[in-house]
Amino acid sequence: MDGFDVWDVLSKDHRGTRVEIIHELVSPPSFIPRRGKGLYNDTFDTSLRASLRQGDWKIITGTPAFLLAYTEDGEPVGLDIIGVDPNIQNVSLNKNVWLYNITKDPYEVNDVADKNPGVVRHLLDRLEAIRQMAPSTMFPPPDPALYSKFHNGAWAPVDVPDKIT
Repeated sequence: MDGFDVWDVLSKDHRGTRVEIIHELVSPPSFIPRRGKGLYNDTFDTSLRASLRQGDWKIITGTPAFLLAYTEDGEPVGLDIIGVDPNIQNVSLNKNVWLYNITKDPYEVNDVADKNPGVVRHLLDRLEAIRQMAPSTMFPPPDPALYSKFHNGAWAPVDVPDKIT
């Protein structure tokens, strides 16, 4: 899908050539909540939801834990679950940057962003460069024919056209 042939990595335990993985970089629609203020004024806006792995490091920005729900009329609503979900505790409601050394901490338990400001800055600069060259995320408009209120409270299957205008 992205031009990398990973068959030998998967089938023969060879080392891959990929040096970074963009887990998520979304041009946010209004329903995705923004979290806190940007960390810097001259690079990636950390209030936006994004995730990038480069080498041993993985950075997560924005609102990493939110629930996407829909109103009865099909309007999407993003609900930030930090501060609501009892399984997610001791996280400031304004925190919007997490950094993990996933080689040493593969379960992403120990946030080391405060101890590695240079790594944070480097990865934010990379996210900004990627954001500037990436096309905008497309979210098709809601289709009222699919709303649950017309289907006994259940959502109808979605038939996505080849081209969304």
